[in-house]
Amino acid sequence: MTIREIKEINRQIAQLLRKLERLKSDVFNVTPSLTGLPGAGNVADKLGAAVAEIADAERQITELRERRDRELSRLSTDVDEENCIYLFLVRRYSWRKIAQITDGRMDTVGSIKMRCYRYEW
Repeated sequence: MTIREIKEINRQIAQLLRKLERLKSDVFNVTPSLTGLPGAGNVADKLGAAVAEIADAERQITELRERRDRELSRLSTDVDEENCIYLFLVRRYSWRKIAQITDGRMDTVGSIKMRCYRYEW
């Protein structure tokens, strides 16, 4: 696993969350009934399909989150690169702050970032 793969999983989760919100807003959209206007047709088919899509999206989000958390839990604090990756992805530290924490053991901000992006665990 690499940082790019974790970021891709995070992007997929965000995309599914947006889709989920859109589906929920479509399902729970309540419009007033006006008399004298033609009907909208059968709504039950659309509602059933939307509920199935919502359940599928929630399942996918859960699976992606579990996969991401499982991979992040494999990171060790003994390896400098893995420790830096943990600080970057989980603690949301900036590369500059990580460079300050390592006290120059891993050179500059750019070199730390490059080493961590190339590292696979």
